[in-house]
Amino acid sequence: MTALSLLYHMLTGADRVSPWKAEELAQKAGVPLSTAYRNLRYLTRKKIVTRVNGGYMLSRLVLETGARYQSAFARLEITKEQEKIYGAAK
Repeated sequence: MTALSLLYHMLTGADRVSPWKAEELAQKAGVPLSTAYRNLRYLTRKKIVTRVNGGYMLSRLVLETGARYQSAFARLEITKEQEKIYGAAK
């Protein structure tokens, strides 16, 4: 559960350009620093976060997945708008 809490804080600060320090994430998640490190190692092994300049950031895998979902959602919204204008395909 702690890994999800750390990930949540990283995701909600996704516009951040500097790496997260383990101490910051531990404080935000309300967990001991040793627990944060253990969970960050787990997230790193799963390629969800990556180590950068002594800190942690969302991995390329997570960012690219987010971009694909955003693109798919945009296409869905365009399709809905087209149906409103032209009617449902028959």
